[in-house]
Amino acid sequence: FATTLAARYTYASVDAGQVEDPVTFASYSIEDNWDNVSASGRLSFTPVVDGPWLLYAGVAQAFRAPNLSDLTRLDTARSGELETPSPGLDPETFVSWEAGMKFAGQKFSAQAAYFRTDGSDVIIRSPTGLVINGAAEVTKKNASDLQVDGIEAQLTYLVLPQLLLFADGRIIDGEADA
Repeated sequence: FATTLAARYTYASVDAGQVEDPVTFASYSIEDNWDNVSASGRLSFTPVVDGPWLLYAGVAQAFRAPNLSDLTRLDTARSGELETPSPGLDPETFVSWEAGMKFAGQKFSAQAAYFRTDGSDVIIRSPTGLVINGAAEVTKKNASDLQVDGIEAQLTYLVLPQLLLFADGRIIDGEADA
């Protein structure tokens, strides 16, 4: 058995001195900060000592603070839309799980894994229903949930010392609730 544990502390802040309101043209400032401790852990196991198989599983947390564009953007977004500043956003948080196996023979190797990521407070662009100077207004907001599931696999075969054949693929399915 092998165990890997990790943790990370993140501190992020924003101090945007002049942000323009697209309707009143008044300037205001945005000051905010966020911090988070994220952790991860992974277990791996070789069923036979020095054997070709490795089994593993892990879990990891992630954190993304809103960036300057999320908070202060006043610009054309897609055709006919005006993206306006979005102060007061919360950070995004994620938890990911993964389990898989690897096989490493002399000429043939394979690996496959299943993964799932759950996200909270994911930042998305959303219409407000307002029209500003003829453009539909959109702004960023925190969505309630995000879930992504996937399977990935890879095969390799050493035909000759100079020729390696490989194939890989993945299937990913995701859903976000706005």
